[in-house]
Amino acid sequence: MSLRKFYNRYWSEFNGWSPSNISLSRLERYLLYRYLQPGLDVIEYGSGDCSHYGPVISSLQVHYVGLDISEVAVQGCHERGMNAIVHDLNEPAPFPNDSFDVAICFEVLEHLFRPDVTLRDIHRVLKPAGIALITVPNVVYLPNRLLFFLGLFNPGGSPVTSLREPWRDPHIRFFTRVSLLRLLKEVGFVVVEFKGEFTFAHFPVVYKLRRIKRIAEFLSIPLRSLGYYWPSVFAFRFFVVAKKSN
Repeated sequence: MSLRKFYNRYWSEFNGWSPSNISLSRLERYLLYRYLQPGLDVIEYGSGDCSHYGPVISSLQVHYVGLDISEVAVQGCHERGMNAIVHDLNEPAPFPNDSFDVAICFEVLEHLFRPDVTLRDIHRVLKPAGIALITVPNVVYLPNRLLFFLGLFNPGGSPVTSLREPWRDPHIRFFTRVSLLRLLKEVGFVVVEFKGEFTFAHFPVVYKLRRIKRIAEFLSIPLRSLGYYWPSVFAFRFFVVAKKSN
């Protein structure tokens, strides 16, 4: 199966599950509202179908273009009034150097064979001192450590495949805090902000149950700071702001 065909299925119905219409997290909202200002040129690597935060981006009056390998996902962006083109992120984006003020790459690097190549391209298309907003899952988040202890592995790409069939999961690259920081430095970024958030909602089993997840999110509120002060263990996802340094 080709990569494009795989992600066309992923954005339509991947084994009975699709990432469409997932609600924004608190830190995703923070990054978008903090760094997307009216009039800025913004590119998104791995836009998906724009259902996740497309409405927020539209409301911020930026000049936006999204890139995604899936025709199904790009069509979804067009239906939502968002500018997007079909593009394989393993190849250079069809834009000249120093073209954009901000690049968004949320929950994408873990899907790529060569995330370093994509980050170098993000660095290339950003203007001097341009900003990259990046999120990736933390593979050594506390629940995953517990699963490792039991001889299990959760790649985290789909609630359908993660524990039952991890060999079919769409996540193929995995990051810790240390490895992510090393990668960003290697490609020429300076980290401006590095945040994490703790939640019970991403614990095993809980993340599959929507009603229970809402309760888990509420119970997690007093403990959110654990992800900030000790992200390597307690952050289920890393939220990074990186600046182009050269």
